[in-house]
Amino acid sequence: MHGSSVSSDFPGNLRFAVVALGANLGDRAGTLNAALVALEARGNKVLARSSFYETEPVGYANQPDFLNATALVGVPENISPEEFLAQLLSIETQFGRDRPFPNAPRTLDLDLIFFENETRDTAFLRLPHPRWRERDFVKIPLREMFGALGERGAEIARRFSATPGLF
Repeated sequence: MHGSSVSSDFPGNLRFAVVALGANLGDRAGTLNAALVALEARGNKVLARSSFYETEPVGYANQPDFLNATALVGVPENISPEEFLAQLLSIETQFGRDRPFPNAPRTLDLDLIFFENETRDTAFLRLPHPRWRERDFVKIPLREMFGALGERGAEIARRFSATPGLF
């Protein structure tokens, strides 16, 4: 596990999103860090991130362990959840993400867990992420990240409709 980080600068013109990050191929930590840089290069601001956690694969078990984390991302007000998800998918492609079968090994996995108090249930996007509560590799880093933010973290968590009982 590597240390978490928190930005002291929370601009008021951003909407909050939570992204779960994972990788189990190549330089996992390097890829996760570079993915956060790529998010910022697209006009977003990484406000906080959890430590990295080593986890066993879920679903298809015959693959290397994952490195997982969560990030709190400030997204410009003019970007919709669908546009933000498209950014995440583009970053996955940039880092060589291939999808030969469900739960396949991957260089990078970016899941949109929450986007403000938005809800969606479409073929392209489900918000909040429908399985986040079932996944310790999301819940544990999420608790750590919001906990590191103290009262501000609890306040932000309340802005996401699906987080009651997170702490």
